[in-house]
Amino acid sequence: MKPTYRVRWLVSPLHDAHGTSSFVAGLGSLARSGQLQLTLAPLESTDVQPHVMHLDARELNSGQVRRIAVEVFDRPDRFDLGTLRGVDVYFKQTLDRQYLADLPVEFQHRIQAAGLTFSTRTAGSNSLMARSAVTACLAHAQSYGMQSMPTAVKRMTRDVLDIASRLEIGQWERTAADPVLHDVVFQTRLWRPLTDSATGRRRINGERVQVVRALREAFGGSDRVGLIHTDFAAEQAPDALLTRKVSRSEYARQLRTSLISVNTDGLDGSPGFKLAESLAAGTAIVSQPFQFELPEPLQPEVNYLPFDTAEACVRQCRRLIDDGELAARIRSENLRYYERYVRPEALAGNILERAFA
Repeated sequence: MKPTYRVRWLVSPLHDAHGTSSFVAGLGSLARSGQLQLTLAPLESTDVQPHVMHLDARELNSGQVRRIAVEVFDRPDRFDLGTLRGVDVYFKQTLDRQYLADLPVEFQHRIQAAGLTFSTRTAGSNSLMARSAVTACLAHAQSYGMQSMPTAVKRMTRDVLDIASRLEIGQWERTAADPVLHDVVFQTRLWRPLTDSATGRRRINGERVQVVRALREAFGGSDRVGLIHTDFAAEQAPDALLTRKVSRSEYARQLRTSLISVNTDGLDGSPGFKLAESLAAGTAIVSQPFQFELPEPLQPEVNYLPFDTAEACVRQCRRLIDDGELAARIRSENLRYYERYVRPEALAGNILERAFA
């Protein structure tokens, strides 16, 4: 296959290997299949922010060049202004357009929604992810001096361990062999309130606990519905904790074999990984309305059933259990959406295509 793009990834000394894993997995798969030529180089700079990928891309047919940033901050009101000044297109994962008005006008047109991500790896991305961890280590040493090597090596070790712990893409994706049980899955965590976002975190925590309690009362499933074990969750709502530890691989299996997954607001209105994981598993989604923008919107009554209270969440789950035709249609739409917009190679391919549109 003749490649469409030549991409140079300038790996930041503060590269967020966890948050950007979908994009990296997608680039790795596209490179492996011959759809793009990919090289890595250290980004030597101390004026960088974590959670931002820097790409220089050339479309080989036209010769056009684009400087691209992919930013995965949770906060919709935060932008890396230094990066914005130097790129042609800035893809933001948590995009709420009300905050664009605070930016200089010349920057606003550069910003687009990035799309949904989750933590995974593909056969074509394993070696790329390892190379990126080493390149980030080199970038850290070059940017901050050799005295920073202990910190750089510590970051690299953390990244490699994180890469090894990720599930292969196939473990998330529903197959024809997976049964569809009338189960509801909702596993979530509580966040300690912080000074700059304490009110929002308290609201999110309270809503999550209410939803867990309501779902358990209605459907049971205390090993599928509950709070992830942390000291803070045990202090705040011990009755809502999962009754046992559920591994990532078992959680993925629960999603793949369940009819329904529930989604609540992420931190600061961010998507969170749970939504992309649910799409990969082809579940019928019951969700609070989304506060963020997507390249292709998820539609209520098409991709998900909306709710605004714990009681409404239970009612929407019952609708899906009672109406097999509705549940099957939503599941089918979500699998289609996943293949077109969320699967790592589709995500990365769409980013490049839109950068040159």
